[in-house]
Amino acid sequence: MISTQQMLENATDTYNGETGCACGCGGTYASTDSLAGQKRIKTIMNADPAKLAAFDFGGGEGCVELENKTGTRVTRVYYKVAI
Repeated sequence: MISTQQMLENATDTYNGETGCACGCGGTYASTDSLAGQKRIKTIMNADPAKLAAFDFGGGEGCVELENKTGTRVTRVYYKVAI
C-alpha cells in the first residue's frame, strides 16, 4: 500500500464533480499542473485523512477521493506509480 503523499506526488489528473462514474458529464477534469488541478491536490492534502477514500485500480493506478459534506460532489486526484 502506498501513502497518500506518494499518490499525490505521482498525480496524473484531477476531477471535481458529481459522485458516480466520473465520466466528465457531471464534472470537470483538470491537469495536475493547472491552477484548478493544484487547488484540488491541495484540498486533498489538507483534508482530514479519515474523510479520504482511496481506490486501487491495480497496476499502480488509483485515486484518492474527498466527498463534500452533503455527499453530492467529490474531488478526486488520480495517480499512477511504477511498481
